[in-house]
Amino acid sequence: MSKNYVDNIFLISSVGQLNNVFKLIESNDLKGQSNGCVILWTKANRQIADKLTEKAQLVFRHILRICLPLNPTGGHLYTVYKCKKAYSILFEEFNIKSVWVASSNSHYSLFLSMCVSYGLEVNYYEEGLGTYKSKDMLLNSSSSRDNLRKFGLEVKRGFLSMVS
Repeated sequence: MSKNYVDNIFLISSVGQLNNVFKLIESNDLKGQSNGCVILWTKANRQIADKLTEKAQLVFRHILRICLPLNPTGGHLYTVYKCKKAYSILFEEFNIKSVWVASSNSHYSLFLSMCVSYGLEVNYYEEGLGTYKSKDMLLNSSSSRDNLRKFGLEVKRGFLSMVS
């Protein structure tokens, strides 16, 4: 079986994370790259996973759903084993250049240690602060323009400049 190549894999487990990843891709010129996402879910939140999958299909060509055990942050040896086995699917399916995660806590640290063993580049993104905004969102938002003016800046021909 041949693996799918992806430049970037984004781990996602909530709608807020997915929205931030969309903004991150646009604002960091990652659109032209091969991007995939991994939707993490448990049997307790299958509806959220379905919603995330539907929305992710608008942007991602490669989507992998990984079902983690209930309470994946529990830290029990069996839970760690099940998480490692679940994450192994990702490395079987994809040839990955870099991964993007919103956390390094609990089961994510296990995933990150696996990434290091595969020699992957690891990147972090903001989980829920909504700090990523596309250039168009920034330039076309009246509240953004008002906030820029407070700091003596304005938008001219798509670039920020000092207010004259």
